[in-house]
Amino acid sequence: MSSADERAKCPTCQLPLVTTSVEEASVLSCPDKHGLLIDQRSFSSILERSWTAVPRDRAESAIITRTQEPEDHACPTCARPMERVPYCGMSNVPIDRCDVCGRIWLDAGTLEVVLLAVARMNYAKESFEKALADSWVPIPQQEALLPADSTEARIMATITYAPIGQLFGLLF
Repeated sequence: MSSADERAKCPTCQLPLVTTSVEEASVLSCPDKHGLLIDQRSFSSILERSWTAVPRDRAESAIITRTQEPEDHACPTCARPMERVPYCGMSNVPIDRCDVCGRIWLDAGTLEVVLLAVARMNYAKESFEKALADSWVPIPQQEALLPADSTEARIMATITYAPIGQLFGLLF
């Protein structure tokens, strides 16, 4: 812990932040539970390790809303104004970022909302990848039946498996 971390105060209540751990990452938290101060690199690893704990049905059915109207915050570490940015472009999930210190302030409840959003995106990606993999069909090797210099023969010679939509794009 750096000396700046030891002096860090909650931007909401001004109490000194205390060191705690989230998914094996060291974070600073408000003792009155107003929020968390997390290193930007640690934030990514926390999300990567934690999103699978959110059940698929909860992630897919949850309505992702802002937990509270965020206040403008000064960085708990360097006291410079933090920049409010939408997490992953989601305007209803704002996070406060200090690029000078490389820290993120998450108001109370925001980590849980971000985890829901990450889980929803990752489950959707998994579903898309599975649907894409399931849509691939084998193409019989018919080079011998086609004239060697035909477009169809060149397509068949270079493609063994292709998604159905791609086949229509190549053949029509």
